[in-house]
Amino acid sequence: MATLTSNVGLIYLLIGHSTLVPALSFLSDPSSNPFVGGDTNIMTLIKTLFAQLFILTVQARALGGGTRYLMLLLCLLPFLGQVFGGNKSAMFFFNPIGWMRSAEVDDESPELLGKKPGTCGMLPGGIPRENPSTWVSHMAFFYGFLMANSDALLKQPAPQLYNVKKNTKEYNEQKEKVRLRVQQRKRRVLMVITISTIIFLMLFIGRYLLSKCEGNFFYNIIPVVITSLTGAAWFRILYKDCGIQPADILGIVQGMISPRMSDNPIVCVGA
Repeated sequence: MATLTSNVGLIYLLIGHSTLVPALSFLSDPSSNPFVGGDTNIMTLIKTLFAQLFILTVQARALGGGTRYLMLLLCLLPFLGQVFGGNKSAMFFFNPIGWMRSAEVDDESPELLGKKPGTCGMLPGGIPRENPSTWVSHMAFFYGFLMANSDALLKQPAPQLYNVKKNTKEYNEQKEKVRLRVQQRKRRVLMVITISTIIFLMLFIGRYLLSKCEGNFFYNIIPVVITSLTGAAWFRILYKDCGIQPADILGIVQGMISPRMSDNPIVCVGA
């Protein structure tokens, strides 16, 4: 659909779902610990390091780069915990709720995660041990991307009129039309935020109440928030480089462009 509609935002979103979400899911799996049993699994070490660096780079880039890239040092945190005997996933060490719960229950124990049926996985075969599941991670990533898209639309300034003389009757009429377009855009965005949030909460809560595919609800709050923020950061990078029109997966801006307004070519420039 993204290709047929030439929607750059949807193509970019698909890339995020194909790369960032699998990385986040891997870090939520206990198998992301490369130091199990006193031995070091080099391949797991490389995969865990790459996944963390990829996600932290996206977050730092979305925040403006520069000194924010010092966030990459956070990738050392899980390794330090795992080296000193913490047989946990990399995501556990970014989860304060998990730390507090670990005194009473091991949310990543094989006994708990091993109870998941094979049908819980995104692909058939094997026992999915991601906590939260890849399904929830995809949903949270999309929700974060969508909310960042909506926020950008709400903050988008009114477009400027061109080829019309100021302080004329035609100019005032066109200016009023622009004002009405902006109001309509904001109403649509608020409606999208409301409906999307209700649907997300229904699916999220229903998944934990009615499905046997998820771990503890409270344990997964922080990983879900991190995944949503990563989705928002992914949108932010596209928005900063390309502007709102190609980044808008909702299509609200594309459908409200007046022929009287500027129609500049879209050029995406990396900072």
